This record gives sequence, C-alpha cells and structure tokens, in this order.
Amino acid sequence: MNRELIKKWNEKVKPEDTVYVLGDVFWCGTRKAREIMKQLNGKKILIRGNHDLGSTRLLNLGFQEVYKELTYCFEGATALLSHYPYKPTKWEHFIHKLKNFWKFWRIHKYMRFYQRRPDNKGGWLIHGHVHRSWRVKGKAINVGVDVWNYYPVSKEQIEEIIEQVEMGKFKKEKKYGRQYFTKEEKKKAY
Repeated sequence: MNRELIKKWNEKVKPEDTVYVLGDVFWCGTRKAREIMKQLNGKKILIRGNHDLGSTRLLNLGFQEVYKELTYCFEGATALLSHYPYKPTKWEHFIHKLKNFWKFWRIHKYMRFYQRRPDNKGGWLIHGHVHRSWRVKGKAINVGVDVWNYYPVSKEQIEEIIEQVEMGKFKKEKKYGRQYFTKEEKKKAY
C-alpha cells in the first residue's frame, strides 16, 4: 500500500511543488515515516491531525513547516486549511442524535474532537479527518486521499470545485462502493 501511495503522490506532485498535508499522515514508526518522506516529491507543509506526533518530531521527519490551521488564498476564494471538518450545526447535531439515539457509540464517534473542529462562519474549509464520508459538503472540501482514489488533490481541482459551487453548478457525486468517484474516475479505477 505504501508503494502505491508514494507512486500516486509522485505522479501528481513535482519536486518543485508545495504540498499541504492535512493531518494523519503516518501510522507507522519514525524510521519508516522518514523513509517514506524521502521518497515523496515536493516541499511538504503539515496541518496537524489527531494521529500526528509532536511538531519537533514532524519537522525532523522532513516537513518544512507544521501548523494547527492555516489560511490559504486560492484563485477567487480564501479557505481555512484544517485537519478537522466544521463543527456540526445545532440542527445537524439534533438530526444525527435522532437517527442514532440508541447507538451511543455512533454519537460519541460523531462528536469526537468536537473542540478541535472550526466553527462554520460561512467560509471555505479544506479538510481531512472524515475519511470516506464525502468529498464536498456545502463549502467544505474533504481532501482525504481515500475519497480521491488515493491521489493528492491539486490546487486546480479545489479551485474548480469552489468555482462550480459558487456558480451553483456543482453536481453532487454518486457514491460507488465505499468511495466517491465521478463516472470517468470509476471507469479508470475499475
């Protein structure tokens, strides 16, 4: 799996590119993480996730910078980069509780890291953390590789989504299996 992720990363990322990694980057020891980092193209900036080590250790692995959150200016919009998605609104939280009132573990899981999630003030959010849940939800874009066929998401892809949503032309994607793909991506993947 690591080889495939490295291959897909390097297919999209050139040595001169800057990549913002939105947390939960490694699930292995320091030695293995350092080996992987050396194989990845680009200048790597980390927005820390709930599984990431201390900032000093992450810098020693090869990240050039490490942040909790960061504001980034895309063409036509400014977005918050965070590992975590927006906090649910009171209404979303109430509906989720109604749907899962007898499944305590689901409510608990849904509310994990609540205090670390940014408040939704109506701006754009680029995040990870939720894995296979969605790609785009309102003004939140999930860039976790598991919903992008294990490829990093480019600045151009994000700008295209922002433009489509702003113009009201964004088409909701269908869920194929446990991942979201456009029809073209599904044909390539399978």
